[in-house]
Amino acid sequence: MPLIIRQGDIIFKKLSDHERENMIIRMKRNNYDLEEIKSNIVAYGEATGHKHEFVSGQVSLFKTRYYLNNNTIIKIDSDYATLSHEQHLPVQIPHGIYKIVNERSYDPFAKKAEVVID
Repeated sequence: MPLIIRQGDIIFKKLSDHERENMIIRMKRNNYDLEEIKSNIVAYGEATGHKHEFVSGQVSLFKTRYYLNNNTIIKIDSDYATLSHEQHLPVQIPHGIYKIVNERSYDPFAKKAEVVID
């Protein structure tokens, strides 16, 4: 079972060895590159302007076109990194490589899925 960590509407899914290898193979096949982001901010709240930001630990953020909905990959080199947000408790995220998954809501009557806005 994959490690999943959540802070508000942002969900971190730890990539298994198999998922990492599969991602690398597909990225190479489609000439997708990882672009390092020179920031510790994972996401901004659309409604409030607040931000999900790493405030401690050795963290690298990358963007790629590989994932369609949210293309952010997080690499944590330290034992843990602390994620902060003005409206949530800090979250400790352990060493590893993660992809970001935005929370979605589904209305079965309208048969419509939407990204949750923080």
